[in-house]
Amino acid sequence: MTQEAEDKTTGVQTLPLKPSSGRTTLFDSTTTIAGDQACYRGNVVVWNVYEVPQEYVTFGLCGYSLRSKTSMTETIRQLPPQLKCRLSVKSGEPLTPCRDKVPGHDFTFMVADGYDVLLGHIKRVFDTTNGLTWEDTLSVFVKPTNHAPQNDYIQVATDSTAMEAQFSTIWHKARLRKHGHAAFVLMLYVYVSRPRAQRLTSLRRATDSRIQEQLPRVAAYMREHSIVGGPASERYAAVSQARLPDDTPVQVPDNATMRQLRYIDEEERAMDHDQVDHQRRCDREYHLVRVRMHGTSVPMFLNVSDQREALGLPHYSLRSPYRDSLQLETPDPAVDVTDIDHEGEAEH
Repeated sequence: MTQEAEDKTTGVQTLPLKPSSGRTTLFDSTTTIAGDQACYRGNVVVWNVYEVPQEYVTFGLCGYSLRSKTSMTETIRQLPPQLKCRLSVKSGEPLTPCRDKVPGHDFTFMVADGYDVLLGHIKRVFDTTNGLTWEDTLSVFVKPTNHAPQNDYIQVATDSTAMEAQFSTIWHKARLRKHGHAAFVLMLYVYVSRPRAQRLTSLRRATDSRIQEQLPRVAAYMREHSIVGGPASERYAAVSQARLPDDTPVQVPDNATMRQLRYIDEEERAMDHDQVDHQRRCDREYHLVRVRMHGTSVPMFLNVSDQREALGLPHYSLRSPYRDSLQLETPDPAVDVTDIDHEGEAEH
């Protein structure tokens, strides 16, 4: 039976069309295209695909059901009555890249309650969180897709019907995610503007002349308040004071840097004291030397210059004034260890 005779028998009109890739594509609820020929049966158009058996083409069928998908789409797009929401408050201008100001808050929202109840949930979060204050000028934004950037966020409509339509669209798109509707969370965002810092025009540059002017004031302040310091800590405090206006009272920083510099000054004072004491002993003309005579230790003062000349030593101390001599005592082992490597040599 020819194709024309078969068309008259089945009542199917065949239109010759250009061959395609052979992949089935759904154009609408009543149209299916797949192949190089289109067959009409009522309001259904079937484009025959090469891989589809001829029996399917005869009855106007394709590789899958031609049932209208309108009912399926309505089922998927149907918004559940209760949504899990997560509110994030960002610090910055709306729809600009900025970070969260506080951790996110999760709550459950009944869609039928409308926009006013949703706004009440958000205001309650602001009232119970430190550092947040709700203002009537703030707007609520929603994230349309899972990976949408911040400039693509959508402002939530204040009308409850329009808001429900927005949420329905987001719910419909959520089916394409990895876990689908099972892990769906409605992401809500509120942007809070950063407090604009007041520029202090009275601040001055900490030049060397201003630092030298503040050094006596800082040193006197530290002495009056019994703050132990030194050159390093006083200069650091003077640099901080030099940046402030002239009429600002003296303030000594109390931070980690100041504490470290005070410790350095303390170590430097101890080192200077040891160095001066050692140099004073080295500059003496006579040094105390203990001499043993007839079994008795006799202290005697000897001239250092004469001894250096007799021993051929230079006329200065060979010991560094800033380095103390190390006197390390190595204790003997409490338990002897058997020398198994050389025990044979002892016998010979």
